[in-house]
Amino acid sequence: MGLKFMKEKNVIHRDLKSQNILLTKERIIKIADFGLAKTLSSLSEMASTNCGTPTTIAPEILQGKKYSSACDIWSLGCILYELYTGFSPF
Repeated sequence: MGLKFMKEKNVIHRDLKSQNILLTKERIIKIADFGLAKTLSSLSEMASTNCGTPTTIAPEILQGKKYSSACDIWSLGCILYELYTGFSPF
């Protein structure tokens, strides 16, 4: 739900990692640390700055290519892999 909301608001987190996913006492999951987040003017706009955590950063960011909110989905996949296996994917 959090990533869906961010996409609807044209926000890219750009630094999703397990340390930025919080669980409250009520078992509500929250996304934290929006220090590197970027708001785009539209869903079709792309960002191009190189920032993020190396173990969860999307390949297009590492390659210096333009990217969209899909980079946060890549990071989420890396987080889920880490939760499932106990190891970083890279």
